Amino acid sequence: MVLGDFIGIPYVDKGCSMVGADCYGLARMITSKIYNKKMPPLNHDYESAFDFDEMAQAVTRTKQEYFKLDTAEEGCIVLLKVKGIECHIGTVISGNSFIHTLGGHDSCLERLDSAMWVKRIEGFYAWH
Repeated sequence: MVLGDFIGIPYVDKGCSMVGADCYGLARMITSKIYNKKMPPLNHDYESAFDFDEMAQAVTRTKQEYFKLDTAEEGCIVLLKVKGIECHIGTVISGNSFIHTLGGHDSCLERLDSAMWVKRIEGFYAWH
């Protein structure tokens, strides 16, 4: 597989396959199939990725298994705020680009320095 295979995957709440994925499921697939790393599962069985508060709680608990990086690195996770809540992730594929999917949108490649995302970046994370 190549990174381009992960562009255009439909958003599916709680999905984790090429047929459909949410942001966390997509990140787990990419890190596994492209970077040969096993990303830990969310340590909370969330009802829906559309519930930003519930996702934020799951992400906060899961962040304890990660360590924060000073800068973006290929293959790391970028944690983003949506509506001011840390509840969305993507996978960094270069120093300035990431792949993600957000409710109602197929997975896509975007720039971290875009007006849409630059002010929403909480940080970059990797795991042990």
